[in-house]
Amino acid sequence: MSKQIFNVVILMFIGSLAYAQNDSIRAEILRFEGTKAELIQRGRGVLMEKIERGEKSNVEAIFKYLLGEEDHYHVAFHPIEKYLLYYYLNDFSSILNQATLRSSEVSRERFYAQMRPASDLLAYKLVDIVRFDRNEIIQSIKNSNLSSSDKSFLKLNLNYLSADFGVDHAVQDSLNVAANQYLTAHPGTEFEKYIRTDIRYEFKPSKWGVGVEFFTGYSLFTDNLSKRFYNTIAVGVAFDICYKNWTLFVRDYIGSSRIKDSIAFSNVTWQRHSKATLYLPEISVGYVTYENKFVIVTPFLGMSWASISPTDNDKDKIPEYKNIGLSFTKTYTLGTNVDFKLGRSMTNKLKGSESTYWFVRVRYAYNIGNFENQYTGFNGNIHSLTIGVGGFSRQVKRVY
Repeated sequence: MSKQIFNVVILMFIGSLAYAQNDSIRAEILRFEGTKAELIQRGRGVLMEKIERGEKSNVEAIFKYLLGEEDHYHVAFHPIEKYLLYYYLNDFSSILNQATLRSSEVSRERFYAQMRPASDLLAYKLVDIVRFDRNEIIQSIKNSNLSSSDKSFLKLNLNYLSADFGVDHAVQDSLNVAANQYLTAHPGTEFEKYIRTDIRYEFKPSKWGVGVEFFTGYSLFTDNLSKRFYNTIAVGVAFDICYKNWTLFVRDYIGSSRIKDSIAFSNVTWQRHSKATLYLPEISVGYVTYENKFVIVTPFLGMSWASISPTDNDKDKIPEYKNIGLSFTKTYTLGTNVDFKLGRSMTNKLKGSESTYWFVRVRYAYNIGNFENQYTGFNGNIHSLTIGVGGFSRQVKRVY
């Protein structure tokens, strides 16, 4: 009995200790005044209220106070918010200092390692106010005692911070032009990295590109070939591999024709009006001699291999046809491609995706035949005109 009483007493003692400990923790929590992150977030709320009321002196005081609360682990403002507040307060020297620090990789890495403020509407409110006061801010920049290069940078940065990028790509294009002009006029400027990284978003296609084309066309034979075969109607596919203005064309041309009169071979006669197939695979190299937004002109020169033989269907029906015809013979090819661009798209270019467009290709090719070297009475060349549709793509990379 006494042992049971002892156990009950022990349990009550332990329970009272746990209750006292929980009460102590609760009291500590109630006394807690909040973290620095909470202080910063509340301060940003007060700052927005003062901005809406136009209380510039109070805005400046709260801004400086919150900047003083920043440390190795906390930041009170995103970089763009600091720029906009400095413009709002006409504190141009701080803008110049921040832009110089922003060019530092150490500064960037430190910012991303710190605890940043939660999302709110501060940046949006500041952009609206700076846009509204833009003319006054520019006049204040002109009236300052800063150097001409610093004034030019402040105007460039103001245009960047207040730009409406959602309206038109032309906004970014104009910023790129202005940024390049500044970098050219002020080589080695301390703001160069900031301008190249933050302000200028300029892209160019990669040196390499690929394309594909599906085509149909018509080929005319000359000399004795024209006496032996009717002209052909063709279909085919082509692949383009481009480097800068040079293009490697790999094409597979298959033409459908008929023979005009019987052709005697050693063991069989190829009967009159039988169907014939022209195979004309090609590898050629072209160079772009003219290009604008709508058309590309590319002369080319290369090699192809021509053969004219019975169709596979006739070979199955007449086994003797399997070993007749004009076998593959090397020929030389030259001509010109004219590509008409149907449309251009630059997909997700800020992430470095692809520059693509569709095209219609009109192509003339002249093949210098060599059949007469193997087959007596089969001299002649081939003129080909094809029309194809296809697409072309290059990777897009940002220029720093």
